Amino acid sequence: MTLVDKIYDIPKPLLIFIIMCVGLGVIMYSNPMSDGCEVDIKNFSRDVRGVLRGYVDTKEQTHFPLIQSQKAYCREGNTPGACENYFISLKKMTAATSRVRSECYEKLTLDYTNFLPEAADGVKTLALIAWGIQPPKESSQRLGWLSQPEIYTFCRLKRVLQNQLSEEEYKAYREGIYSEYPQEYPADIDDEKKLLIERPRALRTVSNPDGQLNETEVFERSLFSIRCDMYY
Repeated sequence: MTLVDKIYDIPKPLLIFIIMCVGLGVIMYSNPMSDGCEVDIKNFSRDVRGVLRGYVDTKEQTHFPLIQSQKAYCREGNTPGACENYFISLKKMTAATSRVRSECYEKLTLDYTNFLPEAADGVKTLALIAWGIQPPKESSQRLGWLSQPEIYTFCRLKRVLQNQLSEEEYKAYREGIYSEYPQEYPADIDDEKKLLIERPRALRTVSNPDGQLNETEVFERSLFSIRCDMYY
């Protein structure tokens, strides 16, 4: 008996069932079941196009990601004008992130390996800008020259880090920023000598006994003490 004869001997309902199962298997193999995150990642990619990743336009022109150069220009200039484009890119990141469901974050960070590092750099840059070249005199001055939209951005990026990092990792990250906060130069140091010595740091630690502020005082004068529940 040939294979064709054997197939003809199979009852039609069973044959139809077998064909449907085979067809479904082929479809599932060609298009694996989606967990729904593909749509979120696709929307994120669209929203941050040209920010975190470069792209080629319809005219086959290559556009490189902007955030690295914008960040460098902002940190060097440290003015609203110098930081305007960088802040726009950070806002695009936070807006795009808010539309990604929490269960899709792992897939997002695997696809965009620079996302969390850039979020961390964004928080750090905003925190250092707000602090300025010396400790704010009091907590009411902890925003520096930053405006409300930048505080929203800071808080949203900070929440991303708190959700994605362990408590220990986030604490170490924040303390690393504390250790960078500058302190004013001693009054007897002239401008020429300032170029020859390392900038004093505000946080008093074992390795920096000349710091003028303890950790609690640094926290209270820094952007990290902002009540972010008012800015989400």
